[in-house]
Amino acid sequence: MALQGVLFDLDGTVANTLGDLAAATNATLAHFGFATRPEENFCRYVGNGARKQVERALGRPVPPETFEALYAWYLQYYNTHACLRTRPYDGLPAVLNALRQRGLRLGIVTNKPQPMADQIAHALYEGVFEVVYGAREDYPLKPDPASARLAMAALDLTPANTLFVGDSAVDVQTAHNAGLPCVGVAWGFRGRAELTAAGADQVIDSPAELLSIT
Repeated sequence: MALQGVLFDLDGTVANTLGDLAAATNATLAHFGFATRPEENFCRYVGNGARKQVERALGRPVPPETFEALYAWYLQYYNTHACLRTRPYDGLPAVLNALRQRGLRLGIVTNKPQPMADQIAHALYEGVFEVVYGAREDYPLKPDPASARLAMAALDLTPANTLFVGDSAVDVQTAHNAGLPCVGVAWGFRGRAELTAAGADQVIDSPAELLSIT
């Protein structure tokens, strides 16, 4: 493959967002009188979008109007607290800059709501990613390939010259649904076992390994 571009998931792949996600969700649960959850549980809650994350953390059905109020409160809170503890993974900024120096075009494809995805990409990686496709109403969430295809079109890429990098089964499914090979990152939220079981084409343990793949 004559690689020309790489699409990255966000949470658990290029940014360790777990602390801020847990804090915002727990602040929401506490505000509405529900039990909070241990931070480590959020590794399992994240991946299918913010609504599903809040639903999983809630842990039980509630009336639709209660959930909508809770979810709206979460979005507002997280939007103003998204970058307190969120950090790049060690070694990744240098690797991404090296990929850009090779002429590769880089994008983010995530199920995180678009405003928060933009905020984190700007705060951690300003000027690194040319496009950020987050959760929006005009296309479905991953593993539907729509956002990956839109990112490729925006970057003038094709499945034949693009790689997808992510940390979960959702990312593997997204990549394969879009006709892309997927490299799984074992440093993320879900780990090597899930990525292997999902059919990742390769699983790596450190950002530096991306340089030998690309």
